[in-house]
Amino acid sequence: MGKFFSSKMYIINDFRQWRERKELELSPKFQRRNVWSDKAKSYLIDTILKGFPIPPIFIREKIELSTHKTTREVIDGQQRLSAILDYLEDGFKVLKTHNENYGGIYFSDLPEEVQSEFLRYEILTNVISAEEDKVVLEIFARLNTYTVPLNKTEILNAKYFGIFKQMVHSLAWEYNTFWTKSKILSENKIARMEDVALTSELVIASLDGIKDKKEVEKYYKQYDDKFELKEEIKEKFKKCMDIIGYIYGDQLPNSFFNRIPPFYSLYCVLYDFLFGLNGSNNQIRINDMHYVRIKNALENLESHLEETEGKTEEEFSKIKEFVNDCTRHTTTESVRKKRHNFLLNFIGRYLQ
Repeated sequence: MGKFFSSKMYIINDFRQWRERKELELSPKFQRRNVWSDKAKSYLIDTILKGFPIPPIFIREKIELSTHKTTREVIDGQQRLSAILDYLEDGFKVLKTHNENYGGIYFSDLPEEVQSEFLRYEILTNVISAEEDKVVLEIFARLNTYTVPLNKTEILNAKYFGIFKQMVHSLAWEYNTFWTKSKILSENKIARMEDVALTSELVIASLDGIKDKKEVEKYYKQYDDKFELKEEIKEKFKKCMDIIGYIYGDQLPNSFFNRIPPFYSLYCVLYDFLFGLNGSNNQIRINDMHYVRIKNALENLESHLEETEGKTEEEFSKIKEFVNDCTRHTTTESVRKKRHNFLLNFIGRYLQ
């Protein structure tokens, strides 16, 4: 059984020296051309400056017998390496929106200790020793066999690198324990960025009211470069999430609202009571004194969902419709607004 590759750790300075000695080929015939945007490059460099890992590089090593010279063809990772090497030559600056400390300056202007640390950054590199192109192509065909297609949020993550993306990623990670302990999201779903997807939609609702899930990308694009309400929305988001935690305590995992559709509605209703939701006619505002009433309202709603005795036909019909709206067409704007109005009116009776 032959082995065509080995895994090694190379530092960034190794790649720089190889290119200076013309031992590194960044654009072999089976590589794609460089299409990265300046934002994508900046985000990558910021990742390295912060000491976070980046995906591995694949290269093929060849030894020219006549010259005893080793050449390295980049099979996968051309755009990453091109961005890194371009940055070393002061080809661009990291954006200040990505790095407050080192944004807006060239590599040569970084403190010497930061430059040194950057050059010593290790990149996991899979080195392929196969001579024939067809072997290299087969290796990657097999790798791609096990690649899971990207979902919508993963596509957005690969496409945008600005303020909105960074904000929702930060908030999603901050509430990582909340998502799992409340059983709203499993670790497997978080691995596929569903925490970011949910956080994005909650932030959008906080900013602009209830929207269809299909409109998410519009906000990634609109607030990619500038987001003046960022800090305000972030603080309101945290306030609303913390109140949900206060009201439910450790009971959320066993409640009706531990699934994404009803949780989305719960968040929006509480946000509406706290700050007002764009597009809502609700006039009630709450403070600390109302939290116990809201808790009682939600407990009574849960009991109504479980018991039907003693209810009028109209009451039963509305509750049944609410439950159905939490399980069908759950991400459309119209159904989300129906759920919102039901929950708003139900809880509102306990606040007057």
